[in-house]
Amino acid sequence: MQRSPPKLDKVLPGLLEQILRLHNIHKVNEPHFWIYHAGYYVASLRLVLENVVTSQKERLTLIWAVREYLKERGFKRTTIEFQLKNDPPYNWETSDPTPLPPEVLDLLGRDWDSKPLPVAKSKNTI
Repeated sequence: MQRSPPKLDKVLPGLLEQILRLHNIHKVNEPHFWIYHAGYYVASLRLVLENVVTSQKERLTLIWAVREYLKERGFKRTTIEFQLKNDPPYNWETSDPTPLPPEVLDLLGRDWDSKPLPVAKSKNTI
């Protein structure tokens, strides 16, 4: 099983503490830090927001601030996801996930619960 690089053990708590000081950040969930290869540090974070970030500009500003902060500390690649403070946690092990609400299905333009996905026909037959 992989773990964060031992070199980062002393600095990771401080990194996360600084990220938590940003406006609208409630918590950092699922922080993962690793070395892709020598000198190439990678980070993946889920930022739990206090409230809805209403504009694309605000979301991009948060992404930029976290990426720049980590870049200054040697991270070459950073992936950031957002979650709202009051959102229920998603259980990846659930075999029957909560169905999408109708307004989301309308936005997607299809009834995902009742229509099967089209299956591509193979040109090669055996």
